[in-house]
Amino acid sequence: MKKKILLTGSQGFIGRNLYSFLKEKYDVFCVDHYAFPDNGISRYFKVDLLSQESVDNFSRVVSDIKFYSVIHTAFLLCRPDDRQSLDYLHKNTQITENMVKLLKKINFGSLLNFSSIAVYPVKNAIFKEESEINMSKNTECLYGIAKFNSEMLFTFLLSDKAKIVNLRLCQVYGPGMQDDRLVGSFMKKLADQNKITVYGNGKRVSNFLHVKDLCVAVSAVLANPSSGTYNLGCFKNMSYLDLAQKIIDEKGFPGSRIVKISKGSTAKAKIATKKFVKTFGYKCTTIDFGF
Repeated sequence: MKKKILLTGSQGFIGRNLYSFLKEKYDVFCVDHYAFPDNGISRYFKVDLLSQESVDNFSRVVSDIKFYSVIHTAFLLCRPDDRQSLDYLHKNTQITENMVKLLKKINFGSLLNFSSIAVYPVKNAIFKEESEINMSKNTECLYGIAKFNSEMLFTFLLSDKAKIVNLRLCQVYGPGMQDDRLVGSFMKKLADQNKITVYGNGKRVSNFLHVKDLCVAVSAVLANPSSGTYNLGCFKNMSYLDLAQKIIDEKGFPGSRIVKISKGSTAKAKIATKKFVKTFGYKCTTIDFGF
């Protein structure tokens, strides 16, 4: 009999990929707020994680089920023009609070909470899990605050019940991604304008994680959950200029070009990923921008 897993945010970009990857090995119970799933999910539950009533109703439905693990991906991404909207902070905090209430009522062995490198400041540094936390030095400050709060609340309130694994995801990309995220935005601009514009002359460095690698990494965590906080990203950090060039190499057209703008961040914010590799035995190596 397959072990049962509860997956929140199952209709999001990451959630869809995780479901497709895990469904052969695990019995995946999918949760999202959409009325009708679009990828043939057999166990799907419409739950609004912003609604206490909806969460309570769902908890009663699954109260007798023993879940091997809960994978929590559900969160609201700030749109580029709304990054100073406190509404996102309030709503994401409410999602975390309702998840805590749900998890206190159900049986589960481990929680894989998807956090973010948005908890770190954007500056020249190599960020390990114990490095400085300073969301105010990040354009996604409010999102980062909400993610860090989720790490603290889940660990503080639930660690006596199950293993809590916080995964600080780097910039995830791959098939089906949104075009308002960096890689998707670069691809859209290339398709529409045959050029990619990079700010800070493309010197800024970050870490980009292919969703395929993410799925395999999650499978490695599920095989042997170990409580703690881990950066999850590719073994290699990359500049925005190199990223743009790789996208052009894979998806470009005759005359495709990169436009450099001096204005903008040049921070080399590198993410260290060795702790994850050492703990779970999987190293993310995929660098494929031709998806």
